[in-house]
Amino acid sequence: MIQVIDLKKSFKDGNQWVQVLNGVSFTIQEGDFVSIVGASGSGKSTLLTIIGALQEPSEGKVIFQDKDITTEAKEDLAVFRQKNVGFVFQQMHLIPYLTAEENVMLPMLPLKLSKEEQLEKARWALGKVGLATKGTRMPDQLSGGEQGRVALARAIVNRPPIILADEPTGNLDSKTGESIMELFKELNNEGQTILFITHHPGHASYGKRKFEIIDGFLQETG
Repeated sequence: MIQVIDLKKSFKDGNQWVQVLNGVSFTIQEGDFVSIVGASGSGKSTLLTIIGALQEPSEGKVIFQDKDITTEAKEDLAVFRQKNVGFVFQQMHLIPYLTAEENVMLPMLPLKLSKEEQLEKARWALGKVGLATKGTRMPDQLSGGEQGRVALARAIVNRPPIILADEPTGNLDSKTGESIMELFKELNNEGQTILFITHHPGHASYGKRKFEIIDGFLQETG
């Protein structure tokens, strides 16, 4: 599904350039559950955002289903993300004045769907994450774990080929974090391709393929 080829990324810090990714190469197959573990500042979030077409690499390629997305125009990348990628972030980015259903409906705004169709899909996604009865609640009426489930429902509502998750359990207690990881496992067992990054070794163990990134270098660990 995805080929990452000799990916490099550097940022300017004052008068110096800092190399964040140092020639990362690996593949993701359809149906994979890939975990990448690494310390803060190791480059894992940068790698995820490049794969998700949220930023450009300094060098290298990301081939998604035979298309090099690193050469696409910004307008085309917006369409690519909308069709192909579901994002889950550590900061869940729920809109506080929208209900759970309305938050889940946000990725469907560019689509030519009726309000009824959007609501039906949102309710399907909330049902998948165990929140079928809480769609009309506001985010502040939900627990941290439930907010994480809403964020996951929003990521899967358009049924994208791949979910990219950036520290999805980082702000959750251990029990709630495990419940979110079990949801990822269930989705993967149903065929969903998942790439997630974490600093938590226990959560990384949910991945069928495991990588570690250290100072911008990636190696498969098991």
